[in-house]
Amino acid sequence: MLALLLTGGLLSVLFFNYLHLETKIQKVIQNKQEVLAEQVMQLRLSQVFEQTLQEPFYFEEGALFFHFNAGIDLDPLFCNELKCKLFLHSTALTLSCYAKNGKAREERLLSNIHTLNFSFFDQVTKQWTEQWDKNRKELPSMVQIRSSKNRRIFFIPNANPEKIVSTKKKLKV
Repeated sequence: MLALLLTGGLLSVLFFNYLHLETKIQKVIQNKQEVLAEQVMQLRLSQVFEQTLQEPFYFEEGALFFHFNAGIDLDPLFCNELKCKLFLHSTALTLSCYAKNGKAREERLLSNIHTLNFSFFDQVTKQWTEQWDKNRKELPSMVQIRSSKNRRIFFIPNANPEKIVSTKKKLKV
């Protein structure tokens, strides 16, 4: 009888610890998925901003509009230069790209976003600004995206093409 009570008690403790451990494992898996989603968003936007073209680039009504060189894509309509819009759609950071024929492709980059703000680094004033209008001919050197989840800064290497050309010339000599 005593052995049965001790075995029951031991099994109860083991089962309780198993449930506690399983709960912790589920939280770790969920956290890993969230971190992976943020890393994928970071990688995708870095790729896009690295290939951003000079014009047009502007911020209007809570969305960032720009063109970028998509390079090679499985769908031939989405190769080379695309018009893009980066915005908050429902609760997702969304990148919409438009082919020359008007066909659209939407990418949900990150979910469960409730606020989204953009800032742009102006090379002339050396300050961050909340607006970037259509009349500007140059690109900002950096774009800061603040959401309810995080804050990311993306560099735009094509922001000053004169410096890029002069660097290439120096390397050839």
